[in-house]
Amino acid sequence: MDTERFIPLSVDADIPNFVDLEQYDLDIIEYHVELTREVQEIQHLYGMLRFNLNALHKEYTLYANGTTVCKSSPVVDYERDFYAINALVTNILSSGKSLCDAMENCFKISFPDADEYKRWKKFASEKYDSVFSFRFLSKMRDFSQHGHIPVSVGDGKGSFCFDLIQIKNKPHFRHNSAMKQEYQEIIEEINMINHGVPSLSLVYSLAEYVYVLLLIYYQFWLEVNNPLENSATMFESVVKKYPFNEKEGTFIYKSEGSIVHCVMLEDTRKMLHKNKKEAEEAYIEYKKAWEEIYNPECIKWFSSRTRQKVSSQKD
Repeated sequence: MDTERFIPLSVDADIPNFVDLEQYDLDIIEYHVELTREVQEIQHLYGMLRFNLNALHKEYTLYANGTTVCKSSPVVDYERDFYAINALVTNILSSGKSLCDAMENCFKISFPDADEYKRWKKFASEKYDSVFSFRFLSKMRDFSQHGHIPVSVGDGKGSFCFDLIQIKNKPHFRHNSAMKQEYQEIIEEINMINHGVPSLSLVYSLAEYVYVLLLIYYQFWLEVNNPLENSATMFESVVKKYPFNEKEGTFIYKSEGSIVHCVMLEDTRKMLHKNKKEAEEAYIEYKKAWEEIYNPECIKWFSSRTRQKVSSQKD
């Protein structure tokens, strides 16, 4: 699973008659190696996100009103559930942030065409700006990283929510002015509608966050499809020029004293197809789950202002 591996070679190791690559060919190989390493690491980060999501689903049944039921124990233990829910949710948000950062960095660093990065940045920014849950939970990741607990106990037995009053007024953590204004507007709107504790449903917020995150992840594979296939084609043409540099399924492309740089001769297109298919299936799965719990009349858990943004996203 590692994208890189360092193997010590003995002095009598059987190394083929290595042929130095021309600089142009070397650049093609090194670019392909770096690009495939980055996309494989992104796939690994996605795997970590799915692991954290599966851990939450395996341990708890979550209902749209925020109620949670522990699957592994019939005995209700609110303190245990409070710790567990916060631990599981913060793990999801942390792995989601790492995945988003890695996708952006891949476009920023690996693609020489500045327009590709700008197009990706515009797409991701539009999702961030238009979907409050995605923006809010991205901020809750930072909130938790500063030692604060994002998920609060709700007003029902076994229910959990995001308490906007606690979050907005938490000391030693700075919200930007735009987010603070959004919190205040939602607080005022919820107070005006039902005079309850201004809070957002854990399940609604998390479901939409994951749905949008997986949409972004799926779009990533669509965007890298052509550049990665083109890189694979150029890589294969260079490998054919240096048959003596192949050894046991690897291609040696650079030698620096006792250090030999080689790359596995794997099917890049097969990897691309597999990851793109998995991303599409995950996006469809969580999109369907979000649509099943989405209730535009559930004013208690989402303000109408937030619902308006969600509706535009679904369209």
